[in-house]
Amino acid sequence: MTNHNHPGSPHHLQVGGCHLISIPINNGVADFIGKKGAEDSLVYYNRIYNDDTIVAISPANLDDKFYGLAESITLSHIIVIDAKSIDKQLGEVLIATALAGKPTIIIEHDTIDQSQLEGMLKQLNLPNYTTCKMEDILGKIASYKLDSNDASGQCRVDIDRSFNVKGAGTVVLGIVRKGSVKVHDKLLGKDSKEVIVRSIQSQDRDIQEAGVSTRVGLALKGADSDEFKKGDTLSNYKIDPKKSITATINVSSINKEDVKEKSSYIFVSGFSYTSATVSSFDGKSISLVFDKPLCIESSDSFMLIRKQEPRIFAFGKAD
Repeated sequence: MTNHNHPGSPHHLQVGGCHLISIPINNGVADFIGKKGAEDSLVYYNRIYNDDTIVAISPANLDDKFYGLAESITLSHIIVIDAKSIDKQLGEVLIATALAGKPTIIIEHDTIDQSQLEGMLKQLNLPNYTTCKMEDILGKIASYKLDSNDASGQCRVDIDRSFNVKGAGTVVLGIVRKGSVKVHDKLLGKDSKEVIVRSIQSQDRDIQEAGVSTRVGLALKGADSDEFKKGDTLSNYKIDPKKSITATINVSSINKEDVKEKSSYIFVSGFSYTSATVSSFDGKSISLVFDKPLCIESSDSFMLIRKQEPRIFAFGKAD
């Protein structure tokens, strides 16, 4: 098996050196991949493997916080499905996975009727998937080469949570979604307020720079922790929260959702989510009005959730 290792040291993370993985169903593969970390609507599992950083994200509870499934899928590059039985939950996850169209790894389990599973995958036309045994998952993940080329010079960090730490002050946790962030960088938060990055931690290490997809803890100067909430951003350019967007979406034929004007759904993009109302839809292009402003940019991916199962019925990208 081929591993694409990225050079680095305990004090430096290279841009593109992090594999961000969604694990919608976890029957042990997340714990196999890495050490359990923070938990909210999402649970994080962290691992250094042959100099590659792997961060696995799994929904904490699909019954109480179903939006965590859409969060994990829209944040990730690769989806790993660890199901031991064919049931309603697996059906929902496979529909969402097929909509996203991201590289998918299915863990092989003897408890699943393989012919029945293959029939489901064929019906969903699931693209770009492979299978492997649990013990081979780390090498399989590392074999995916991430495209880390970003000549824009832009940096954006999406914030998951914030708090105060004695001796460090304000700390925010989040994921680098664009470019890289360095110690001493000046970034813009809410209302374009400037903050300075005092220090960076990732994988329990102090580092000088964190590349795209890296989960980071940033100690900040110039803002209090209560000035940040989940879904906010830090960037080296101005991001204006939007109250509405237009987007191109792909609607699942399995769900048979009749998307029409004035319909309301839950909109989820990374750490951002809110209720959204359809103002127009022509079968491919949709206009949505949010209940609250969100930091959404062009090409940000999102999912739409309805009340009845299967709940995730559309995947799209903002114009």
